[in-house]
Amino acid sequence: VLRCVDTYKHVGARMDAFAAMGPEIRSRNDSAAAASGPIRKHVLSKPSVPLPSKAMHAQTYRYSRNLYNCGSWPDLTITEQRMLHTSIVKAIRSMYGKKQGEHVTDYVILNELGLMAPINMIRLARIIFLFDSSSSGMSQYLWQYMLRGSIQEAGLKL
Repeated sequence: VLRCVDTYKHVGARMDAFAAMGPEIRSRNDSAAAASGPIRKHVLSKPSVPLPSKAMHAQTYRYSRNLYNCGSWPDLTITEQRMLHTSIVKAIRSMYGKKQGEHVTDYVILNELGLMAPINMIRLARIIFLFDSSSSGMSQYLWQYMLRGSIQEAGLKL
């Protein structure tokens, strides 16, 4: 006898009966927040660690935890996009630091640190997933673009 369930875990990812990504995003956010204690304590909270190094650690850790295999995700609702963006950028904001009363937008912070917005990382991961599926070899260049942020540095010629 097979029972119908609302959600189940498949190969480490939570699957919703209606293909909603909310439960998976919440699970990844909780996992990343719980496991980020040592990085916050030993790297991100230290004033002696330069901001670019902090940004690299935050990107490597949060993006890999929250966005693993996101190229195969279904389209996210606006609420799911906001949930994902908020959790990742909140972690990056905590190490960015700002002066009392100063308002800095997410765009300014991500741009200053040379990071891509989470939704743009998902878009790029989908393109890479498509190229990987077609075995064209372009995915290597796209990964370099994602990591370096420049088409010229990635070796692409337009």
